[in-house]
Amino acid sequence: MRTPGRAASLAAVALITVMTAGAAALSAATGPGSSTVRSAPPRRGTVSAPTTSSTEAPLTTSPLVPPTPSDPPPPGPVRVNSAAWGGHGELAFVSSGQLDVLSNVGTLTEVTGPDRVGYDSNPAWSPDGSWLAFLHTGPANGYEVPAPTLWLVEAGSTVAHEVTPDNIGMFSWSPNAAVIAYTVEPGTNSISPSPKNLWTDVPGSAPVNLQVADAGFGVGTFAWSPDGSKLAYDNIIPAHPATSSSPSVLPTASIDVVDASGGSQVTAYELTETDLRLAGWWPSGGGLLFWEDPGFSESADGLMLYSLRSDTTTPVPLVTTLVGSTWLSPAPTSNAVAVVAGAGRTIWSQGRHVDICRFPQTRCTPVPVEAGTVALAPGWTASGALTFSVASASGPFGPKGDAYYSQGWMARWEATNTLWTLVAGGQPKRLASAPTGAMLAAPGERGNALIVVASDSLWIIDPDTNTSVRVAGPLYSTTGPSGYYGEVDWKGTFSWSLASGIRQGTAQLLGQALAGPESQVP
Repeated sequence: MRTPGRAASLAAVALITVMTAGAAALSAATGPGSSTVRSAPPRRGTVSAPTTSSTEAPLTTSPLVPPTPSDPPPPGPVRVNSAAWGGHGELAFVSSGQLDVLSNVGTLTEVTGPDRVGYDSNPAWSPDGSWLAFLHTGPANGYEVPAPTLWLVEAGSTVAHEVTPDNIGMFSWSPNAAVIAYTVEPGTNSISPSPKNLWTDVPGSAPVNLQVADAGFGVGTFAWSPDGSKLAYDNIIPAHPATSSSPSVLPTASIDVVDASGGSQVTAYELTETDLRLAGWWPSGGGLLFWEDPGFSESADGLMLYSLRSDTTTPVPLVTTLVGSTWLSPAPTSNAVAVVAGAGRTIWSQGRHVDICRFPQTRCTPVPVEAGTVALAPGWTASGALTFSVASASGPFGPKGDAYYSQGWMARWEATNTLWTLVAGGQPKRLASAPTGAMLAAPGERGNALIVVASDSLWIIDPDTNTSVRVAGPLYSTTGPSGYYGEVDWKGTFSWSLASGIRQGTAQLLGQALAGPESQVP
């Protein structure tokens, strides 16, 4: 663990979440067209799951807590709908710990390269679709989850190659080139001593160390500028006691920027006796977003998000939000960012909503939702419409309810999720074509098609024709991981070559699912 309150160690996260498990049962509907079921040798990361189940009581938002629902049955083998997917690009997804690719012509292939024992996660296509990056994590030792390694596979191939044997914190593709940046966890880099742990790599060439963060714990989170010319990152230098030759030094956190080609870094903002967590850039590139964590350990419950215009050193507070890339989405057609606002680590905490923050006005406006619900998983379509999910925060899922993080409870809550859209100047509207239990949507860079996560599977929906078809699943080896207080890394289970948005992966959430053998495996 780099310092208290920064990205929690995987072991710590796993220990907290050993009590958890759960999600929506796998839908039996496969939609029109042919269906492919692959019965292969045991897949990486497969774990046994309870086989007993019973019919659950109807969903309710009554203050009276219903009986604890039974766990749903395991999801079964990987299945794809080749005919429905054909012509929609390349879809990489993780099923029971194994990375698969469903091609543009509907062919399903299994990516090889990493050891058979272990788990793949966080696939991400390069902007031009020529390379697929992903993380691979070795098997857990009880609740101790090893850090992942970074792998690349060329489009059209099935064999991945390791970028570096060192342990990875996060990676991200440049927004406009097949260049990947990544961090090496401090203390594990065999090529260069930490904390100089920010690297770039052009597939086929040797990685380049950007030689940043000369002191401290090294780069925690980084983000490409929208034009791909710069990288911003956070760093913290720990406190040092006074010595006979020097005074004491307070802990100092900073947000810094460096050219993607290397060179001297520039400090955009710095504070003492606090921690700073980079959130990203304004979509226009004219400013930065970050969270401040004055207690070094409060990020799980939400932190104040700040905006820092590039021509000033005075940040502006925006709104308290959940922390991490899952909860923030930059717009593709305007200088706005959607964030999940509100506090409380339980995923169904009341008062949670989606805000749209606009720049340079630095003003955030909440999207209205019904009382007793929460809004989550913001995203943007190519035309600039906002997508988000709405789920129950009342009855058993409210702060006075007794719902827990078992598979049965999580399946019940996830079934309350619905997908909504908001066009500029309009009112929120439920997307009727989305399947029941829609957790999030991945819009395409062009057109109106969406990839939607629902019922532990990936669906393709066409709002213009009001149709939805299940194309691939399951994603998890048991029906319904519950993650960290109900937070499941659905984004880390798939990547669509034609999707819009940032293309990256992080080790931050891996511990939620990989500790074993009781835990659930992505």
